Amino acid sequence: MPIRLKLPVLLMFVIASSSFATAQSTNDGVKLFEAKKYKDALACFEAVVGKNKKDAEAWSYLAAIHLRREFRDIDKAEDEIDEAIDLQENVSRYHLIRGQVLGVKAQLSGMLKAAIVAPKVKSAFLRAVELDPKSVEARQGLFSYYLMAPGVMGGSEEESLTQAKEISILDPYQGHMVLASYYQKMKDPAKVENEFLQAIALDPQKSVAYNRLGNYYRDQKRWDDALRQFRKITEIDPQNPSGLTGQGDVYAGKENYKEATEKYLAALAVDKTYSPAIYVLALSYEKQGLKQRAKETYQWFLTIEQKGSRAETAEKKIKELN
Repeated sequence: MPIRLKLPVLLMFVIASSSFATAQSTNDGVKLFEAKKYKDALACFEAVVGKNKKDAEAWSYLAAIHLRREFRDIDKAEDEIDEAIDLQENVSRYHLIRGQVLGVKAQLSGMLKAAIVAPKVKSAFLRAVELDPKSVEARQGLFSYYLMAPGVMGGSEEESLTQAKEISILDPYQGHMVLASYYQKMKDPAKVENEFLQAIALDPQKSVAYNRLGNYYRDQKRWDDALRQFRKITEIDPQNPSGLTGQGDVYAGKENYKEATEKYLAALAVDKTYSPAIYVLALSYEKQGLKQRAKETYQWFLTIEQKGSRAETAEKKIKELN
């Protein structure tokens, strides 16, 4: 026998359910973001601000998503993080995101516009550090700015080293990572390698240092050394596709494209949405003269990553392969 609810009771149930869903939606979006389900997170946060334009957290996460390469829309990200800051100015993370957004904007701009944007990048990171001096991410942003910006735009190798030392106190592992970047800029390969190795010694179960050291060896064409680092990633974190992708890159560097292809396919068996592996798989097919497979793989890549320089290259490649 069907259960019949009186209209007032039914309405109360609907209203209560709706209120609960609204109250939980920002938290749900954060969970989706942290689970790297960015497409679902984007839809969730868009629904949140559609209902409540004063939700600063939702605006900040929208900006973070639109900062990502596969969803990149820098103008939109800038507007969104400005909305968050206008609503709640004293949150360090919002200024960190603003610095990251403006940093990408400066990179994509011509020299004249970059010179105008650059001081805003520095100010955003400085404000993030001021609001939370213990934020490693905020100090990493400031470190990167000081290290990479020209002196006329406020760059300073001395100040970048100061930030690296502060990061080392807060998080020794990340301290070694930023010092490796510092010594790369200083062109001191022995110290670069040493900093990565010290990071690995501190936490052998973290894959980040193995990945960066592997890339460093790969760029120097130290193929065997690079391969060891990437294999270590797969050993300690088999669900991380970057290790298999890195191994493929080593074989591609040695022009062994058949072996490279096998590694890229293995990476995509772990995560079929991992766009870096899809992109290099297409390149590998192209190098082997497999034009149709290359074209189809570039098309696959564009279903995951629609914006950015790689997407532009993929679109050009598809036209060339017709």
